[in-house]
Amino acid sequence: MNPETISMITIGVYVSLTLLKLPAAVLSGSVGLFNDSIDTLVDAIFSILILAGMHMKRERTISIGFLMLTIATGCFMLYDAMVCFINPIDLRVNLLTFIPSIITMIVCSMLWALQHRVASYHGSVALIAQSIDSRNHVIAGVGVMIGMTGSLLQFSFLDSIIGFAVALLIIQSAIELSIKFKSPSWNS
Repeated sequence: MNPETISMITIGVYVSLTLLKLPAAVLSGSVGLFNDSIDTLVDAIFSILILAGMHMKRERTISIGFLMLTIATGCFMLYDAMVCFINPIDLRVNLLTFIPSIITMIVCSMLWALQHRVASYHGSVALIAQSIDSRNHVIAGVGVMIGMTGSLLQFSFLDSIIGFAVALLIIQSAIELSIKFKSPSWNS
């Protein structure tokens, strides 16, 4: 498989996961699930830009733009989690609201492995960035499930903490990628 094919698969996966997670986030009121949904939507947009960048031979430029967008998204999510922590929302979590997170963890685990393998083989900087994002969706899915479980057990504040954690994970990923961009092997 080539990087373009993987990017098209990634677009389809992220759009599908956004359409699955966002309604569940809105219906449940989960900050963690909402932040994860928005991150998935941003990743879908980034995947479209990556595909365009591959065709225009601007993969690295698009990846740097993605880093800036990721940091902005993470900051917005931190603000959103802070607002919900100060003004708690009654969550409407039930067992069905766990399904999007479970599906996300399974699908993104497979996508992460595929992206990483193809990125390593082809030396695609943008695909490495996408693989880190897919890995983060697995981690965020676990966190979201912990937050929703806390809500079921009457610890609603846990969802806001998970919202913070998801936002910090997104910002940490951007920092991790920016450090990798500075390494000599990524300057091609």
